[in-house]
Amino acid sequence: MMPKLGVSTKIFSRKHWFDDMQGYPVECIEINTRTNLFWFVDDRIEKIRPKYERFNLSMHSGISMPFRGNEQFTKMKLELLRSEIIACSMIGAKELIFHLHHDKLSENEAVRIREIIDFAKSKGVDMVYESNGVCVAEIALDFLKRFPDVGYNLDLGHLNNGHGRGMLGCPIDEFLKDLKDRTVYIHAHGNNGKKDQHLALRKGTLDWKHVFDVLDMSNVRKVISETNDKEDAEMNLEDLNEYFGQDGLKSI
Repeated sequence: MMPKLGVSTKIFSRKHWFDDMQGYPVECIEINTRTNLFWFVDDRIEKIRPKYERFNLSMHSGISMPFRGNEQFTKMKLELLRSEIIACSMIGAKELIFHLHHDKLSENEAVRIREIIDFAKSKGVDMVYESNGVCVAEIALDFLKRFPDVGYNLDLGHLNNGHGRGMLGCPIDEFLKDLKDRTVYIHAHGNNGKKDQHLALRKGTLDWKHVFDVLDMSNVRKVISETNDKEDAEMNLEDLNEYFGQDGLKSI
C-alpha cells in the first residue's frame, strides 16, 4: 500500500497556516509547533476545527532535548509534551513526532519517557521518534531497542547529514536494514550532507529513491514533505507521486 503524502505547515504562514492550507491538494498535514503558531486554548482549537477536520493530521513537537538543563526545565518540557499529546487527541492528530537529545537515554530518562509514551497511548496518539539533525545510528537503534512499541520517523535530511559528516557510524544500507521494520513515517527533504537545509529532494545529494527501495514501504504510513517553502514542496510532491506511480497533483 502506498504511504499517504502530505506537507509540513512550515511552508505556510506562521500565524494563519490553517487558512493557507485550505485547498492544498494533499491528504496529510503535519502541524509544526516550532515554526507555526498553535494556540493551546480549548475554545481556539474548537474554533478552527472546520479548517483542519478534512485532513489526516499529525503534529511535530516543539519540545527538544527535554533532559538538558536543570530539573525544573525538564519537568516543564515533559508537561509540555503531555499538553501536545492532549492537543493531538483533541484535533484528531494520529501521530506526535518527537526528538530527544544527542546521547543515549539514562535509565531514569527512559522511565520518564516511558510514562509519556504510555500517556500518549491512553489518548490514542502514537509517539514517533525522530533522530536529531545529524543522525547517529547507534543512538537511534538503542532507543528503538528499548522501546519496541514506538515507531521511527526516518528524516532523509538528517540521514544524509549523518552520512555526509561521517557521524552515522555505519553504511546507510546497513542502518536502513536495521530499522526497516520500525520506520512508520518519513520526513522528505534534501540537503548537501552538511547542513539541515530543508530543500527539495532533487536539490540534495542523497539517493532517496534507493533509500525507499531498501525500506519496507508497506510499513510507512506517511511521507511528509518537510521543506522551507512551497516551491520545494511542490517539487517533492511531484517526485514522490512519480516514484509511487501516481498521476501527480494537478491543482497546485
